[in-house]
Amino acid sequence: MGHRRLWSAFVGTCMLAFGVALLVLPPGNAAIRYSAADAVWVRVDGMLAVSLAYFNYALMNERHPVFLRVNVICHAAAAAMVSIMALIGRSALVAGMAAVVWVGVAGSALSLRREVAPDGAATSLRLPLTARWNLYVASYTFAYAVATGLVPHVFLPLLGFPDPEGLWVRLAGVLFFSLCVINVIAFLEKGTRRVILAIVTFRIWIVANLLVFGLLGYPWFVYASAGIVGIGVIGTIISYRRELACGAAPPLSAPVR
Repeated sequence: MGHRRLWSAFVGTCMLAFGVALLVLPPGNAAIRYSAADAVWVRVDGMLAVSLAYFNYALMNERHPVFLRVNVICHAAAAAMVSIMALIGRSALVAGMAAVVWVGVAGSALSLRREVAPDGAATSLRLPLTARWNLYVASYTFAYAVATGLVPHVFLPLLGFPDPEGLWVRLAGVLFFSLCVINVIAFLEKGTRRVILAIVTFRIWIVANLLVFGLLGYPWFVYASAGIVGIGVIGTIISYRRELACGAAPPLSAPVR
């Protein structure tokens, strides 16, 4: 388990560094090139990368295999998209970040294959009622994934965004889809307490970022998105408190194999 924690910390740190860079680097910088039309999507990519980094840190002590494997797959999808962007944009920094993340993904995958938890070791408190809110989250993240990843030139101008020029909006689609899959799994697996808390925490981070984006002058839909995400945050917190007060479901036991 020690090796898996180290690899989780490594991948999380790489995603965190990449996310912070996307949040702070302005258009026209020499390290990561993007146009003004793509600025909002570069910020969204940074916001989502930091969210996935936090989720990765939160899973360092998780033993349930489904969440661990899905997390590795999501990081691999993001790394693949960043790799494509590096090839097209010819950015040495983006290529370096992609290579580092790929190393972490490979290490995490190999450590999962070697790790076997004894029966009963992967026990986590279940919150099946609270986990229903993850379906709500999965629904809007799927809609965002389709709009940004598949048909950005159709929907985004209708919402007030400039017509995107680069692949940054497609990366947002991949990251949104990753969050969608994570939330679907959280619902299907009855929502372990650690996973529920991690997801609601990074959703609060997303709400805060969207409000800041609105104050910075990005289109009105970022405020609408903050409201959409905020409804899920409030509903999850209320359901979480009620479910704990009434008594959560028995622990979930699933060994890592």
